[in-house]
Amino acid sequence: MDNVQKKIFENLKKSRYFRHIHEKSLQKFLALTYILEFKEGAIVLEQGQENSNVYCLISGAVSVRIDDEFIYDLTRSGDMFGEMGVISGKPSNAEIRAVADLEVIVISSDLLHTIQDDSSHELHHIFYEWFSCILTEKLELTSQKAKRFEQLNNYLNSDLEAARQIQYEVFFSRMGNISNLPLFLKCEFSDVLGGDFYGVFEIDEEHYGILLGDVTGHGTAASLIAVTTLDLFRFAVKISKSPQETMSHVNELCVETMPEKYFVTIFYGVYNTNSRQFTYSLGGHHPGILLRNNKALKFEGKPGMPIGIFDSSIAVYTEKQLQMEPGDRFLLFTDGAFETIPSVKGISRLELFKKFVETNSRVSSPELVDKIYNYGRSFCEGKYPDDFTLMLFEQS
Repeated sequence: MDNVQKKIFENLKKSRYFRHIHEKSLQKFLALTYILEFKEGAIVLEQGQENSNVYCLISGAVSVRIDDEFIYDLTRSGDMFGEMGVISGKPSNAEIRAVADLEVIVISSDLLHTIQDDSSHELHHIFYEWFSCILTEKLELTSQKAKRFEQLNNYLNSDLEAARQIQYEVFFSRMGNISNLPLFLKCEFSDVLGGDFYGVFEIDEEHYGILLGDVTGHGTAASLIAVTTLDLFRFAVKISKSPQETMSHVNELCVETMPEKYFVTIFYGVYNTNSRQFTYSLGGHHPGILLRNNKALKFEGKPGMPIGIFDSSIAVYTEKQLQMEPGDRFLLFTDGAFETIPSVKGISRLELFKKFVETNSRVSSPELVDKIYNYGRSFCEGKYPDDFTLMLFEQS
């Protein structure tokens, strides 16, 4: 590593966007980078200019302007800009001008696009975690400015849409395919960004991890926590085939980093394709529903503690086993799927939801997913007030 690479490495390591990335992984970014300098007043990016790089501030400051309207300054070491062009492939929507002598790390988009498009690449999850952090911070800055300047709403919406696109791409990049247990999925966020997340992970040729999570709240902060927790599970499933152990491991990691007032409810299970055995654990999440012979049965099991509140001395997780039979179906869902159902004295909304599922259990899986979605939506004027996620698996 020469002196320039050392300088780049040390600055990236200090950046709030990279500080949680392992040094060995961070070193792999060095091949993508170099340093540029700009004098005060120089235009780094023109509005409408094609841009193929992401920039990381070492020293100096830049001003971000749209149609000559001031948006904000970036002054802190580690601040990033230029990322929107890499995400969208569109020209820069803002002018970036040096307001002091400027030194920046330039990260080429060539390999970034390769990483973005290849879900098996070792830096793939780091790419999305990194961009999610950048977008979250930029969205907060943009949101503050949008309250004062209504004409900047288009810029805000553009940022939100880019963040939404990345969140969906992150989720779908974590979806494995279980040949004898196909998935029928419906997910809709109540806001542009959401706090629900899901994944199907191939552990080995016989075992698959199935995950559904729900972060408290929704919107930008919840979406970032969702993406981060999803990636923690993605790596933790390789450590153990026990859902109980995986849940405990992820909880220990989340306790250290979870923001105050936030937590995550989790349903996580491991399916064996040969034995058709499904072993699962609950982390403060409601149980799933098993459809067998047109009867709706609740999954058994202790509810456990949500992820990210207490360490293992308090948060204890258990696991249960379910032997699947040909023709069985099971549903996993977040509370948005049933909380719009009007309450009935003496009967919980979850029980009413289960009864509706049982009543409609003779239809095909795609039809059942649509019926459940439209049923809940009929009570809320066409738009769910909370994120809605439903996963229906069908045993062949």
